[in-house]
Amino acid sequence: MGIWVRKVKEKSDILEDKSPGPRPWPMPRIALTNSARDIIINNINAYWRIALKEQVEKALEKIRPMLQRDGGDIQLVDVADGVVKVMLTGACKGCPMSQVTLKQGVEKFLVKEVPGVKEVQAL
Repeated sequence: MGIWVRKVKEKSDILEDKSPGPRPWPMPRIALTNSARDIIINNINAYWRIALKEQVEKALEKIRPMLQRDGGDIQLVDVADGVVKVMLTGACKGCPMSQVTLKQGVEKFLVKEVPGVKEVQAL
């Protein structure tokens, strides 16, 4: 059963069940106060940040062997607002081609592999 928040920017927010299929009991529409809405939105946002970070880490595991083959590596630092921040280590750290690897390799792969990723930045 999925519960979604509709009209999250208005004071008269409504919490309602939008899941398909039969329901074991009727889900009433519930009017939310501002504080309840903020708590729900913060929890949803935290969940999506964690889920996105896990997806990025899984995707990085797929390309990490290619970097390690050349003596380099990549570490995930943070994911926020679709921007993935990574740290290139090993041979990649001082390589003059690291920006090309980052943009044409890592960023291109992550944008394709993980929905929500817009950009990759090296720290």
